[in-house]
Amino acid sequence: MTHRNRGFTLIELIVVILLIGIVSGTVASRFVGRDSFDAFLNRDVGISLARQIQIMTMNQSISSPDICYALIITPDYLGSSNSAACNKQLPDLLPPLTSNDKLAIRSSELGISQETVEMYFDITGKPFYFTGKGVTAKKVQACTAICQFDFLNSNNQKSSMCINKEGYIYAC
Repeated sequence: MTHRNRGFTLIELIVVILLIGIVSGTVASRFVGRDSFDAFLNRDVGISLARQIQIMTMNQSISSPDICYALIITPDYLGSSNSAACNKQLPDLLPPLTSNDKLAIRSSELGISQETVEMYFDITGKPFYFTGKGVTAKKVQACTAICQFDFLNSNNQKSSMCINKEGYIYAC
């Protein structure tokens, strides 16, 4: 009588290892969650929004403040004005990022002393802002070096969007 050692075949071992890998990958993704990616997602959407507003304003001749063509940046808002008039004037504009998107923005020195930034772009795409109101409004160059906006998530992870003085908007 021959006695054979019974064991697992190579195929059985490979199948079990693959199943354990798939299950552990699924479980690990449940623990990581979206929070660890919020800063990067918001930064990428912010770059898209800023570039879209930049392109739309480059196609206009803005000589006085028009809030519909401004990139509005506050600690919990990034986008164009969300008014009904602006939504009608610019229907294809991406919706703004708000605190509902777990948005928290810190900005670098812009040469502007206020917390709310209304940044415009000229015909060449360079960023500027207006000082004064109405006919006394003057254009002032924004981002004389680089404007940096830091997107933070709930874990204080940071991802940054930069705008240089020539108007190039990028992840930095």
